[in-house]
Amino acid sequence: MNDMGTVLKPGVLRRRRFQRGSLQTRKSGGCWNWICFWREDHHRRSQILGPCATMSRPEALAEMATLLQPVNIHAGEPIGRTWTVTEWIRDMFLPLCRRKWKLSTASTTGDRIRKHLITDLGSLEIQSVTRELLQQYLEQKATAGCSFSLVDHLRWDLRAIFRLAAHDCLLPSNPAEMLFTPRTRATPSRRVLMPEQVQQILQVLPLREQLIVRLALFSGMRPGEIFALQWQHIAGDRVEVVHRIYRGKLDRPKSDARNEPSPCPPQPRVSSPNGGNRADPAIRTPGCPLRRS
Repeated sequence: MNDMGTVLKPGVLRRRRFQRGSLQTRKSGGCWNWICFWREDHHRRSQILGPCATMSRPEALAEMATLLQPVNIHAGEPIGRTWTVTEWIRDMFLPLCRRKWKLSTASTTGDRIRKHLITDLGSLEIQSVTRELLQQYLEQKATAGCSFSLVDHLRWDLRAIFRLAAHDCLLPSNPAEMLFTPRTRATPSRRVLMPEQVQQILQVLPLREQLIVRLALFSGMRPGEIFALQWQHIAGDRVEVVHRIYRGKLDRPKSDARNEPSPCPPQPRVSSPNGGNRADPAIRTPGCPLRRS
């Protein structure tokens, strides 16, 4: 993540060069011919002008100038860059999105884009990508055994990447806007805890772990939000979710809506270090997040 603070330098605007051409002689069919060479659309072009026996060099130069006149009409105009999918993601999409992504999003989404999209589609020119090509790509991923969640996230990534390209007028429209997640594979069933199973869990756990399970089950708090709780976030029967722990670092909640107070689940009351009854038996030092052990 060292490149999160990298500032991209503005590129130098390239313009089309005036083509003077290169006049040379080549032997073809048993006789020498005048042949003209020039460059157009990043490729070397050539054309035979006529035999050297019947055409003088000044005549060949004049013929070459006439041949290159349509090409030189656009001399001095800016050259539009031809982007590949890899270049667009690396140079434009990721630097922009990393400014708003949290650490967890940058890690998971960045890895997914590099492993799948850049590896599979990176060599394609972005102007050549069509909706049918992208839909077939998602169907191939689903047929190959990728989970529904992964394919669905890839669809979201493609839509965001090409939306930026369309917004910057690189494409006339977003080819990924109408993509759908193929359902060629069954979505794995989710196991749901029954009320009696919840009671069994709470009966065998000590007080600290019991409180963590209650916050997760009854208040819908994420693990990182639970471990980031401090005494100052608990007021009466409410818990304010203002932080979370991710890879040992204190960060904002994953969603802004998590800043809303969450009701505390029914639980035994314990004493806090500052006196009074509190709902968190594990925090021993004010201002310190909850520890895993």
